[in-house]
Amino acid sequence: MVGVKQAILAATLSVLALASPLEKRQDDTGCMFFIDLINDCKQMYGGSWDICKNPKNTFDIPDCNGETGKKKVCEYHQVKECKKVYGGCYNEGEPVPLWEKPTCP
Repeated sequence: MVGVKQAILAATLSVLALASPLEKRQDDTGCMFFIDLINDCKQMYGGSWDICKNPKNTFDIPDCNGETGKKKVCEYHQVKECKKVYGGCYNEGEPVPLWEKPTCP
């Protein structure tokens, strides 16, 4: 029998299947960045990296619907004065989006 939590999770994942990223977070320094992504087949992928050393990281997208070998590039920058982070992810080979640098309070 499927529990309520599993049913809610399944419904949430089906709604978020095309949304990326599913979750992103930082450590206390603001440099270690963690990201959870999900592909069209509801398979999760992602990881973590130090955005202060290298703002870009590339993740292999799990094979889905006959598509193989695709990659997702995630690029996040930190505003040193206030540790605000901006950026996003895009498919490798697509144009790099322009991200507006946030202002510090």
